[in-house]
Amino acid sequence: MSSGATVTWAHHAIRGKAKKHTIISLLFTIILAVLFTLLQGYEYLNASFNINDSIFGSCFYMTTGFHGFHVSIGVIFLFIFARKVFKGDFDNGKRGFFTTMKSDYVAIEILGLYWHFVDLVWVFIFAFFYLW
Repeated sequence: MSSGATVTWAHHAIRGKAKKHTIISLLFTIILAVLFTLLQGYEYLNASFNINDSIFGSCFYMTTGFHGFHVSIGVIFLFIFARKVFKGDFDNGKRGFFTTMKSDYVAIEILGLYWHFVDLVWVFIFAFFYLW
């Protein structure tokens, strides 16, 4: 869930035209997502059940695996956007930082919404599989 805070930080940094903070917050979000994926993999390796044991195992692996797939897609887009910011694709002299293309700004808005949706889905997955 903390990656939701870092992606919000990235959003505010972009709106404030703070290139350094944008890069740092996007990298933190990527690191948190990769850490989440590694912890999920560790859980898969050490679980006392597998996908063939029961309906719970099947639902657990299918749901968390599908969520992990969406996290991976989000990480790819976060990395692409962070790379564009780092390379200076938004800073081409005359027009300044983040004013080159409106579609790029819209893309980070959509990426932020996507990431918050993935976080929200995790809240329900966590409540259903871990707390219930």
